[in-house]
Amino acid sequence: MQPDAVSQKEIAGRLGMHQSTVSYILRGQRLDRYSAETRRRVIELARRLNYRPHRSAQLLKGNRSRMIGVLEFDIRSSVARRALQAVCAAIAHRGYTPLPLDANWFTLSTDSVCDVLIEQRVEGVVMIGFGDDFAREDLPRLRAAGLPTAVCLGLKVPDLIQVDADRRHAFMELTRRAVAAGATNPCFLGRPVSTLRNLQRAPWWEARDGFQAAARAAGIKRPVVQMVKSLPNRPTDFPASGRIGMRALLQRRRQPDAVIAYNDLMAIGALAECHEQGIRVPADIAIYGFGDEEVSAHLCPALSTLRLREDQLAREVVDRLVAQLESDRELPDRQILLTSIFEWIPRASTP
Repeated sequence: MQPDAVSQKEIAGRLGMHQSTVSYILRGQRLDRYSAETRRRVIELARRLNYRPHRSAQLLKGNRSRMIGVLEFDIRSSVARRALQAVCAAIAHRGYTPLPLDANWFTLSTDSVCDVLIEQRVEGVVMIGFGDDFAREDLPRLRAAGLPTAVCLGLKVPDLIQVDADRRHAFMELTRRAVAAGATNPCFLGRPVSTLRNLQRAPWWEARDGFQAAARAAGIKRPVVQMVKSLPNRPTDFPASGRIGMRALLQRRRQPDAVIAYNDLMAIGALAECHEQGIRVPADIAIYGFGDEEVSAHLCPALSTLRLREDQLAREVVDRLVAQLESDRELPDRQILLTSIFEWIPRASTP
């Protein structure tokens, strides 16, 4: 321990509490024994004094690492970066130490990322999205090692804790906004990015279903869905997919007057294709995104989008994983879709 590091004993002395009380609260254990006010006082003082647990002492005492691995699969995405920061903060708040890893750094050796997690003796793993290769090759290793695993955003496969945005709800809201703004021929632009056979829930189909439900409720009998199925060797190249899909929409006999893209990156590609073909946005076609990438506010025109509140997702997924770690049995409800985590960001790409 560093000479200037504060100890649990000092925190307990300042608060007039027993050291065991402080210890349990900072480790996230037996929290039902203490009031919300007691927990708040301990955590706030620990933060103010910059308390850091002594890792060597933890390992010697309980043979537990108190570490949770965090795997992120697309650091280029602002949504993923915000989710990564929020998940790590939520893990620290629950008294664990986050071990964040960019899974793409381990592409030369598919076993490496699992090796790191197992060697560091993490007690659980939070994944922020994941792809087919990881699901086939690495996820079985995590399961074989007995590591409880939770997913924040992304695919839904059996036996994992899953907390995600309710995309059906989100895209119903986006479609209603487009119709309310005067769209009579809104179209959905999306792309499937997985070939896993055991998928229980694909987010792109949920988004499409939400669009179709809201469009039909508005009296549009045959809402157009444009799913881009090319680019097999570039599964995360959403901007290129957006350009391909927008090009196909512009070739239709009846062009759309609003395009609702699966994410901001596809919307960015759609904007680029419109610019190249001389289509005015939003005068000719309004374009809606989802996720709010950092660059979206700086496009010309700036992209209107539905932003996620990643901090709420992070708290929910970490709370559920910690509950699993501290319980002797699996949680009965392992899939949660959150509906009240969206914020509409109106910009120049829509009326």
